[in-house]
Amino acid sequence: MDFENKIEIIKAELKKPLPGEMEQFKMAPEFRRSFDFPSPAKKAAVMICLLPGGQDLQIVFMKRPEYDGPHGGQISLPGGVFETIDSDMAETALRETREEIGLHCEKSSVLGALTPLNIPVSNTIVTPFVGSYNQVADFYIDKREVDFLIIASLGELLNPSCKQKEKWILNGREMMVPFYKVKGNTIWGATAMILCEFLAVISGSGLYPQFQCSDSDRNGT
Repeated sequence: MDFENKIEIIKAELKKPLPGEMEQFKMAPEFRRSFDFPSPAKKAAVMICLLPGGQDLQIVFMKRPEYDGPHGGQISLPGGVFETIDSDMAETALRETREEIGLHCEKSSVLGALTPLNIPVSNTIVTPFVGSYNQVADFYIDKREVDFLIIASLGELLNPSCKQKEKWILNGREMMVPFYKVKGNTIWGATAMILCEFLAVISGSGLYPQFQCSDSDRNGT
């Protein structure tokens, strides 16, 4: 099956009821007690950008530089805070993808959105979008925002061995933290929660029968 056919299948899956918080919660650290949305809160958007990768599809992640802030040094998806120049949240995700990693995706390439997620540590409500880029990716990273890129296949991310859990010390407390281990990098927190919902959508699409979930799993029944 070629890239465009796979993308059409994913686009159709994103129009169905989403697994939402049920899947997000599976990758939430123990300190994450509430999914309530605060008011007021900043609005932000991120992009799961799907690229062709041989017989598979790939996602682009980025490592943020170390800095004195809640997300310094973490692995994230391209994205950022809504600005007044943006017509909507999808435009925010596209603009940030262009600015941070150099991919000029068209609005028509946006396949759909996942479930918005509250990030308490930065008082932000983030909307994840899924988009596609069927060209040779000529990345140009903004070194102020990005240390390096990580490109992982969906097959790799869906493999159960990629999902791990450890005891960490966070905010002076020992707690269990689930994460994805990808090419030696740890993806946790909000990015892992967003990724978990997306992978649930993918595993119900039929594209990866070895990781197929049932309709009842998808709908939380």
